[in-house]
Order: sequence, then C-alpha cells, then structure tokens
Amino acid sequence: MGTWTASLFQNILDSRREKYGDENAKTLTSMTHMGGILEKRGQLNDALDHYGEAMHYRREVLGDKHPKTLQSIGKMAAMCKQHGQHYEAQILAQEALFGSRKMFGEQAPDTLDALNNLGAVWKAQGEFKEAEKCFRDAYKRRQETLGPKHPDTLTSLNNLACTVDELGNAKEAGKLYQQCLEIRRDVLGRSHPDTLTSMSNLALFLRANGQKTEAEPLLVKVLDGRRKMFGVKHPDTIISINNCAAIARDDAQDFRESNDTHELKRAFEKASTLLREAVAASRKHLGKRHPLALKSMNNLAGLLRDNGNYDEAEKLYEKVVDGMRSSQGFYHLDTLTAINNHAGVLRLMGDAQRAEGLYKEAAEGIVKKLGDTHPVSLSTLYNWALTLDELGDFESAIPLYLHHLDHGLYSPEQRVATARQLSERMRKAGKLDEARDLRRRMNIR
Repeated sequence: MGTWTASLFQNILDSRREKYGDENAKTLTSMTHMGGILEKRGQLNDALDHYGEAMHYRREVLGDKHPKTLQSIGKMAAMCKQHGQHYEAQILAQEALFGSRKMFGEQAPDTLDALNNLGAVWKAQGEFKEAEKCFRDAYKRRQETLGPKHPDTLTSLNNLACTVDELGNAKEAGKLYQQCLEIRRDVLGRSHPDTLTSMSNLALFLRANGQKTEAEPLLVKVLDGRRKMFGVKHPDTIISINNCAAIARDDAQDFRESNDTHELKRAFEKASTLLREAVAASRKHLGKRHPLALKSMNNLAGLLRDNGNYDEAEKLYEKVVDGMRSSQGFYHLDTLTAINNHAGVLRLMGDAQRAEGLYKEAAEGIVKKLGDTHPVSLSTLYNWALTLDELGDFESAIPLYLHHLDHGLYSPEQRVATARQLSERMRKAGKLDEARDLRRRMNIR
C-alpha cells in the first residue's frame, strides 16, 4: 500500500471528521479503512489507535450487537493479538464470535471470520488444542459455503496447518502446507503476500524436518519478495529476516561440528548481521516489548550462545524473559521457552543454582501447555534433571531421567545402554529396588 494511497485515505478521513464529526457512519468507515491501510504498511501502533477509536464510537452510537460494531471488535481483537495483548484479544474475539453467531448464524461469513480470529488468538497464546478446534471448524464451514479455493478458506487451511504442526502431527501438517501453497499459487499468483506466507510456512516445516537444502531457497525468495513489497519495517519482512538467519545459524552449527573455522565465521557473521537488523527494525517500528522484537532478541541471544558469547547472550535472554513476562504473561509458551533458554546459558556459565530454578519454572509450565511427552517438554525436563544432578540432587533427578528414558527418542540399543548406566547409578545411590525394577523392565541381565 503506497504512501500516496495512505495520504489520500488520511485526507478523506480528516475531511469527514471535520464535516460530519467523529461519530458519523462515514467517518467511522474511513477510520476503519485507514486502520487497515496502516496495518498493511506495518504501522501497527497507529492501526491499533484507529481500530480502537472506531470500535469505541460504534459501541456508543450503534450498540454492541450491531454488525459494524462486531466487525470493529473483531479487527481490534486481531490487532491486540499482534501487539501481544492476549487477554484483551481473547475477550474481544469471544465477544465478536458470540455476537456474530447470535446475529448472523453459524455459517455466515462474519461468524466464520470471528471463529478464525478466535483460533488465531488461542494460537498466539500457545493454546494449540483450542486453536485447532476453531480452525478445523472454520475450514470445514468455509469449504461448504465459499468453496475450497476461496482466499478465506485458504486462510483457515493455512492456520490449521500451522496449528497441527505445533501439536506435533508432522504428516498431516506437511500435506496441508503443500496443499495450501499449491492452491494459493494458482489462485493468487506467486508474489501475493498470502502465497509468500504459505511458501515460508512450508520452508520452515521442511527445515524443522531435516530438509534444510530444500528450505533455504524458498526462504530467500520469501525475504526478497517481502523486502520489495513491504520494506524492512513490516512485521512479515522482519519474520523473514529471522527465518533466513535461522538457516545461516544451522550452517554455522554444521561448520562448527566439522571444524571448518573459516566457513563457521562466515555463517556466524551472516546470521548475526540478519538478526541485528531484525532486532533494530522491530524495536524501532514495533516497540521494544513487541513479541516480534523479543523473538528477534531471543534468536540473537541463541546465536551468541552457540558461538560462546555467553555474557552477551545471558544479558539478552534476561531482557527477553522480562519483556515476555510483562507483555505476554508468565505462562505463555514463548515466555516459558525464553525462560528455558535463559536457564541453558546460565548452566553453560556454571551457574547451576540459578539455572535449576528457571528450568523448574519452564518445565512445569511447558508440560502444562503441551503435555509431558511433547519433544519440547521432554527436552526441558531432561535439562532440569541434568542440572539437579550437577547440584548433587541425583535423587530428585531420577524420576525425570526415567520419564525421558520411557518417552524420549532412543534407538533400542541406546535405550538399553542408557537404562543400564542409570540403573547402576541408582544401585550405587542405594536405590536398590528401583534399580532392580528398571533392569527387569528393560530386560537387562
């Protein structure tokens, strides 16, 4: 959305304010349009102000149940979600859905928009099971009412794919990502923002499943397209900068393992340059406590930790945790992940005492969110066990080690070898019955 277009709509809004007043229907329509333009340009703070003002006046003039008011409530919910204001977003999204169902019925476009928005709010909060219910319902109903190739149907499909992926169902997620990208390419074109989003999501899925070579060119295409379309200040561009940095960070890890110091330095500098750009752009254009700014800082801290820059990484992680606790809440999955990361660098620095408290907080929260067999939960619980062990509390670590042994990813040989080693340590610690039970369960003679 060009500067000329934005200036034109701002002039129309100013003219209508002066001629009709703030509460006039035409003024409120222009206010909402201007909010949409600012949102597309990445000016999220200004967009929030416009949507909020329109919602306020529509509540006063039209009432809470009017279709235009419900529309404003839905837009405000989506904008609060982008700002990390999750409680406010949830209340507004639920109000919009309840009102739309009552006013229009279950199958109406406005109701399905509200259902999809509530799913997005649940997803942003890390409540993936609740989000999945909303997205499956919205996708099914949009297929029935709009058809499988309608842009709104594809939005629900994309959201469903992301949520299924978060829940660990890789097989279904891969199929949904591919399906969504292929349809969007055909219907919207290769350079459309929604197509770029699908391309990015598929690439990230491929990277997460070990197909980095296939993922990298897709992520580069997405970043190039978003830089040209939006510029560096737009949230989508900043997300793409982070994604390309992640590939460079993967490369750095590969070169570290192969002891190729020259290529390691090159990959580290590439990732560092990208992440510092993302941090600077997000803090300047979105705000220091915006979720994307905090995520960019978290990623930079991780890169520095991998490179052995523990002091700088620890300071960044501390800022990230403080920011996420205040902006997203103590029990948001991103907050818990940041706490886990902070604990990890403290452990590397030799501060096991502080690390143990943070691992405990992170593990308890993550298990509550994802269950105790999710890969992220298992990793956090295992790190907590290692830290307890380092502090001399092997007894408290035993149930955590046993849980990881039962549910972690081991080959049959690794599982038996790990069980044998653990049972021997338990025997030496005087846990004779427990050691005997473990050896019997694992068929160790």
